[in-house]
Parts: sequence; C-alpha cells; structure tokens
Amino acid sequence: MKHLSRDRHIYVLDPAGAPAITIVSGEELMVETWDAFEGVRDPAVLEARSLKGPATGPIYVDGAEPGDALRVDFMSITAKDGAAHMVMPDRGFLEAEFPEGYPTVMTFEDGQVMMPSGVRLPLVPSMGFVATTPTYRQQTASDSGLLDSMWTHSVSATLRAGVS
Repeated sequence: MKHLSRDRHIYVLDPAGAPAITIVSGEELMVETWDAFEGVRDPAVLEARSLKGPATGPIYVDGAEPGDALRVDFMSITAKDGAAHMVMPDRGFLEAEFPEGYPTVMTFEDGQVMMPSGVRLPLVPSMGFVATTPTYRQQTASDSGLLDSMWTHSVSATLRAGVS
C-alpha cells in the first residue's frame, strides 16, 4: 500500500499542478491529512496566513480521463491529534460577541471528544475535504464554496466523483 503524508499538501486545486502521488485504479492508498488549521491553535497566527485550508495531494489516478467517474472507498477514518473550532473576526454570526479570534480546543480521549468544559461527545471522524481538480484554479479553503464532505460519519464510505 502506498502512503501520502500530510506534508504533501496544496491550497489551490490547479489543473496544471504536478501530482503528489500517482496510483492505478483499484490501488489502496493511505492518506494523512491536516485539520483545517494545520494544527495551529493561535487565531492571530491563522489570521496572518494568506494560504488556508490545506488539502493533501493532488493524487493522480493513472488512466483517468475527463468524463470518467471515480469511485473512492474510504476503508477507515482515524482521528489523531485533537480538534479545534475557531471563531474569527468578521466571519460567522457571532462577530459581535467575539471581536477577537477565539479557539475552542478539544482533545480525544477513549473514543470521545473532550470539550474544555468537561463535556464529552462521541468521536465521529470525517474525511474532510475531498474534490476532483476542476478545469480552472480553485482554492481549497472551506469558505471557497467547495464541498467539505462532512456527510461521511461512518467507519467506511464511498464517494463517486466526476473527472474534469
């Protein structure tokens, strides 16, 4: 099985970009990903960044042609490093209550998410952002209008996507 590290990431889907890895149809691939903030929990550091929303890849499927459909089977999704939710100035509906950036940092413990208040929630990992590269450049940030695939809250899932 091939492995693609989260250190091989992009911020723009670019049809002219070189692939981080090439696979053949049916080949298994283990992909590591960052959270939306690349592990950073300081709102000031995040706000200063011009590039946001990393996506691991791109992954080239040998032989895939425009008009083809890709089937991606997610065999498992394993959460590793904890999670964060960021309230940032001028974003969202709580900007009056939070004029400064504010992180809610969560840890994982015994298959649960531990909130700072001590509340425990079930840990339901998501594959996050998955896309095929369009015929034009497109940002990967979660506010770019692309699908952030939160619907796959299961141990395994299948995604079907068109090749452009």
